[in-house]
Amino acid sequence: MVKHFTKRNPAPALMFHTKQTRDFGIGGEGASVINPVSHILKISTNASINAAHGSFTIDLVWFKAKPSDIEPFYYALLQPLDVVDIMMDGVETTMLGLIDRVSKSEVIMEKGVQRSVSIVGRSLGSIWIFDLVKYFENALGLEGDLKQKNLELQQGDIAFDFFQKPTYEAVLQIAKTLPGLDIQLKNGSLKDWIDLESALFVRDGELLFNSQLSPYSGTIWDYFKQYILDPFNELWTDAKGGKMYLRSRPTPFSVLDPETAINPKGESVKIGWNEITNWIDGKNGHIITEDLIRGENLAVQHGTGYSVFSVLPGDRFTGSDGEYATFPPLVDSDLVHEIGTRDKTERLSYIPLNSDGETVEGSTLDKYKYYRNKLYLWDRDNHRFEAGSLTVRGMPNVRAGDKVIRPATGMEYYAPAVGNKYTFGKPFMTNISVDRGMDPFTREKLYKAGMDFVGGMN
Repeated sequence: MVKHFTKRNPAPALMFHTKQTRDFGIGGEGASVINPVSHILKISTNASINAAHGSFTIDLVWFKAKPSDIEPFYYALLQPLDVVDIMMDGVETTMLGLIDRVSKSEVIMEKGVQRSVSIVGRSLGSIWIFDLVKYFENALGLEGDLKQKNLELQQGDIAFDFFQKPTYEAVLQIAKTLPGLDIQLKNGSLKDWIDLESALFVRDGELLFNSQLSPYSGTIWDYFKQYILDPFNELWTDAKGGKMYLRSRPTPFSVLDPETAINPKGESVKIGWNEITNWIDGKNGHIITEDLIRGENLAVQHGTGYSVFSVLPGDRFTGSDGEYATFPPLVDSDLVHEIGTRDKTERLSYIPLNSDGETVEGSTLDKYKYYRNKLYLWDRDNHRFEAGSLTVRGMPNVRAGDKVIRPATGMEYYAPAVGNKYTFGKPFMTNISVDRGMDPFTREKLYKAGMDFVGGMN
């Protein structure tokens, strides 16, 4: 440990899970190597909401463990598709990464030769981006389960029927049928580091009503997103405790009317603005005191405002005129006079219709109104929210999807993205992208006005 590390400027740590079995002389046999902190020159991580993966870069010292070695230690040890556990505070997993590229560099400078080994990669969720749902006609070289999988894809069997099933069932069946996680490491396969169920929360009673099924071709992540639909739900990945979690929840912007969500384990939670809890410590928001802030870039703008709000079925059964006649948009005249006519339309596979456009069960109109009203309540005040970024002294436990609170100004923000940057010998910094900034009193007052408006429309 070196002197410039403190509680607020902690020492980072890395743990590598590699394919190597040879003894490299330090840190064990290469299956798990924890870097001495003096070997870490730079680390940066970036993660955001509604994304399969974040990204990272790591610069390590250039050295040879033994005089007889040909290559620098880390360049010889690490390979693409190795796993790295990045702990920006030296304790808790900030990101569980999958290495994309390992490179070595030497630059001759006036003060001597500058050398380093650089690692670039993305978090483990990237496996769902570069592993495709794809089949090949007349493919050669396929054996066993790969041959069977290819046949099923070619025949269209991958077009699963999730009709009237909870949305998490679709995601789990896709993930388990098309795992994309069988890459082998010395200590196991990638799936050993992934938790699919614990953080996969969906709106209670939210069922799928896609009826026009067809064979799917594309990334596994985009397949997930066909069922966990934005903007009514969020789907992203995060890490803690040495594992990556697939995270899903109803979008948490309901201020006075929180929603109930359930996961495949039968656990239930309340989801809403006042119920947002930190991913790591479970508290209701991160307190950002003024002594932590090193920079800010905040603004209010009208470009994200809307005045007309529409929700339509995921399947098109009639022409656009017929759809709007059945599912009329909500128009806020006050907003039209304030910012003009600005339309926000979303298609949704949760409206209960069959292939003939008829009600399956329950009230189709009530379902439609529920989502339409949520869309309105969440986005009616977009042009009043403060958004931008806050740069603070290292806070690696702030995660995308958390809430941050600034007592000095009375503002609360949503954090859609977070980046961390560490350079040896310099202060560790965290950049928090913030959105939906407003003080609690004004937020509740405006939301209550919106609820009164939709109450008069129903």
